[in-house]
Amino acid sequence: MKIVEIGSLFDQDYVHQVDYLSDYYLLDADIIFVSIRALILEVDKQLKSTHLGGEMVLPAPAYKKFQEKIIQRNEQLREYLNKGGNLFVLTDAKPVVGLLVEDGNGDKTEIQFDFYNLIQLDKKDFPTVTMEGNSMIYPDPDFEEYFRYWDCSYEFSYSKYVGFPIAKVKNTHQVVSVAVPKGKGLVVLLPKLALYAEDYNDFQMRVSKTKKGTIELANNLRLNVRLPLELDLPEWCDSLIIGNEGDDLNQLDKFLDEKSKIEESISQQQEKLKQYKQLKQLLTESGKSLEAMVEFVFSELGFTILPAGHNRDDLIIKADEQIAVIEVKGVKGSAGENHAAQLMKWVTTYHSDHGMEPKGILIINGFREKPLQERTEKIFPTQMLGYSERMQLCLLTTAQLLTLYLDFVDGKIDSKAIKTSLFATVGELQYNTARLLNGL
Repeated sequence: MKIVEIGSLFDQDYVHQVDYLSDYYLLDADIIFVSIRALILEVDKQLKSTHLGGEMVLPAPAYKKFQEKIIQRNEQLREYLNKGGNLFVLTDAKPVVGLLVEDGNGDKTEIQFDFYNLIQLDKKDFPTVTMEGNSMIYPDPDFEEYFRYWDCSYEFSYSKYVGFPIAKVKNTHQVVSVAVPKGKGLVVLLPKLALYAEDYNDFQMRVSKTKKGTIELANNLRLNVRLPLELDLPEWCDSLIIGNEGDDLNQLDKFLDEKSKIEESISQQQEKLKQYKQLKQLLTESGKSLEAMVEFVFSELGFTILPAGHNRDDLIIKADEQIAVIEVKGVKGSAGENHAAQLMKWVTTYHSDHGMEPKGILIINGFREKPLQERTEKIFPTQMLGYSERMQLCLLTTAQLLTLYLDFVDGKIDSKAIKTSLFATVGELQYNTARLLNGL
């Protein structure tokens, strides 16, 4: 049997290697092997650099010739598959690439070119999930025997597909290779294959085995696989309901309705989980992102957020008639006296500008690069407590603020109690954060 390959997986002494853009007649082949990477490289050879910007474009004449060749090759491959041929496709590159194409007027347009179209498939039927590895299992023993002489790996799995699976990731249901019925034949999407050998003799043996194995596999597929033909029925068949088709259509509508409701529930649940992720920034971030989350929490707790003024990085909140100025810091170690001094600067400025002295609150995300359970050192050192107490400052950690918020959401503490506690505390706030570690 004659193997024709578009690519360079086999040794050219064993198979007939051709270019996709050549005039070689594909129906001359008994077995066709094609590499996605080889197709992309052929297109790359047609690209030319423009004078401005160094852009790589497919000129209008080359693009026109390429489109004509696609039409010709598609007709040949369609006939090849309708006659029962097996098209083996090596998925060794992403099948969709962006091409800058020049039209007849010299204008350039970027198009998403789908190489699946060149192998008679539709990319929407084969969405993928990126994952890499080389441990695979083969439900069909014919494929297990075939792949043993190759070095096989995968760079993605199919989240859905048409056809039947021929290779899966070991210990999972992740499919990495499928056989797709087309006409009387098959398009076989293979994983990434390579041929490594210890020496020349070993290489010759492996090349011979893989060629022989490809022929045997093609014969076995023809003999053993029985698949209905893919035919386009006339429109009048759409209104012809046979057997239990009506019940099955109603069941499908029911499933689609349930799917819609489930997808809505999933979307709502994802939004809830997204907020938990944002709240965890209180334990990891510094700067503007940390300040934004602190402001969000105080707003949720029922405080009024007041404008802080131009070039001010403090936060000003109001509860009833009480005002507090808040300094927020995310640090790699413990808090410092300079943080308390900076807070007092804002307190004094506010007092001077508004004629009333606000409460000073210092919120520190200490040891922020460590996991929460490893933050065993004191975030507020003893040496800064005396100054903070004299200045009537309230000190708390972002972990305490997060715990207050979670308890508030759960109804364990109300807004009034939180406000009273923050404004009354002098020195460190006493509030247990054990629930963060215990997951309660």
